[in-house]
Amino acid sequence: MNKRIDLVLATRNRPTEMGFLLQSLRTQNYQDFDIFLLDDASGTPITNYYFIVYLLNRLKCEGHKVYLKRNNVSNGISRMRNQMVKWACKESSNDLIARIDDDTIIEPDFLERLVTGIEEGYDLMSGITPPLAQEMWKRNTKHVKPLISQCKMSDEGKLLSIGDDCGYGYLQDEIIPSDHFRSSALYKKSIHTEKNIWYFDGLTKCGFREEEFFSFQIICAGLKIGVDTQAICWHFLTPSGGDKRSNYSELAKLNHESLIKYTKKLFDEHGNFLKKYEEMILNEKKR
Repeated sequence: MNKRIDLVLATRNRPTEMGFLLQSLRTQNYQDFDIFLLDDASGTPITNYYFIVYLLNRLKCEGHKVYLKRNNVSNGISRMRNQMVKWACKESSNDLIARIDDDTIIEPDFLERLVTGIEEGYDLMSGITPPLAQEMWKRNTKHVKPLISQCKMSDEGKLLSIGDDCGYGYLQDEIIPSDHFRSSALYKKSIHTEKNIWYFDGLTKCGFREEEFFSFQIICAGLKIGVDTQAICWHFLTPSGGDKRSNYSELAKLNHESLIKYTKKLFDEHGNFLKKYEEMILNEKKR
C-alpha cells in the first residue's frame, strides 16, 4: 500500500495555533505526507500571516505538496470535513487521510504510530488528546479494556453513554480497539472512496458529536478503530477561534439528540452494532 498521507487541516481564526501545528508537522518522524489547508472563513485570511506563509513554503521545500483553499462563508464543521476529504479524494491518489484539528500540536512520533496501527489491521487510528497546559495524569490501560472510550446502547437501540477515555495519558504502550475516535485521526481513504462513508451533514455548526456519527458508520461496515495510547496530540483548549456561538450548549444538545436518533436508525438496519463490535473484538483476542 502507498502509505503517503493527505493531511486535511481546517482552521478558523486560529493563526497562532495553526503556526504551532505546522511546525510540529515539520518535526514528524514520518514525512510522507501532503497538506490540504482550508481556511474556513476566518476574519483575516490565514495567508495574511507571514509566519504561516513562511512555514507552508518551508514545507514545500521539504518535499510536501501544499493545497490551499478558503471558504467565504462557514457551513459548519461536518460539512467542512466533507469538503476537505472530497477535495483530497479528487486531487490526490494517496491512500491515507489524516484529519488534525487546528487547536492541537502533535508529538514527533504521532503519525508514525498511527501508520503502524493501520499496518497492523486497523482501518482508522487515533491517539490521546491531553490538555497541553496541564500535567498529564496517567492511567493503567487495564481500566479501559476491551474497548477504550466504549459507548453503550440499550437492547432497544437507544444510545446510553459515550465513553471519553482519551483525554488522559497511559502508563502502557498499547493499541486498544475503540468504537469511536476523538479529535485527530488517520484512516484509509477507501472508507470514502469504496465504502461511501462520509461525515454527517445534518449537524449544527458547532459540530459536537461529529466523530461518533462517522465512527458508527465505520463499525457498521465491519471496519476496526484503534487508539494508540502513546500517540499524543496535545490539545490547546484555546478559547478563541473555531465556531464560538453564544448558544453553543443548545446547539450541542441538538446534535446529541440527532446522534441518538441516528444511532437508532443504524440499530434498525444493523441490530445492536455496538454489542456485535465488542463481540468481534473479544473473539479476535481469543485467537
